[in-house]
Amino acid sequence: MLSVTPGGHAKLCQQFFVLLNEKIVSGAISTLISVPSSIYNHYSGIESISGLCLAVCLVNLEEAEKKTEYKKETFELVNHLLQSSNCFDIITCLNYQDISQSNVQILYGWMVDIGADAVYFETVMEALELSSFSTDIPLLQKFRSRAEKRRRDEVAFRGDQHATEQEEDDDEDEL
Repeated sequence: MLSVTPGGHAKLCQQFFVLLNEKIVSGAISTLISVPSSIYNHYSGIESISGLCLAVCLVNLEEAEKKTEYKKETFELVNHLLQSSNCFDIITCLNYQDISQSNVQILYGWMVDIGADAVYFETVMEALELSSFSTDIPLLQKFRSRAEKRRRDEVAFRGDQHATEQEEDDDEDEL
């Protein structure tokens, strides 16, 4: 049965991308990327469209390890989805039938590679703690320690930025 939520047909196209023509899959991914975050936020919660799409992306990325046709576009979609996701959306992703530890490892590795903000690591960590997803402690600890590191980096960056602004203000005072 087809989903009636916005983007439902595109989500199904992405879900069955192995069986579909590459133009259809590219179009589905592009459509999902172009959906405004407000739409994903509107359908947030336990059966969220962003959580389901994120799950399908992670499963497809694991399959795509063998081929890289849609890897770049899928990671763009993961980025878009992660930015509009909350803890409940991530729980929906984790509850998806095909999600495994390796899928969550792919998500973690990608988040590290792009330098995702602490809030995203914290959101996934919270979802891992609250969900019924069977995770091992080292994976949960990876998200926790990375969140803490990113938070320290963000505070240090803001401190450096504030110091630079203060120096510029002091220079202006001298003129």
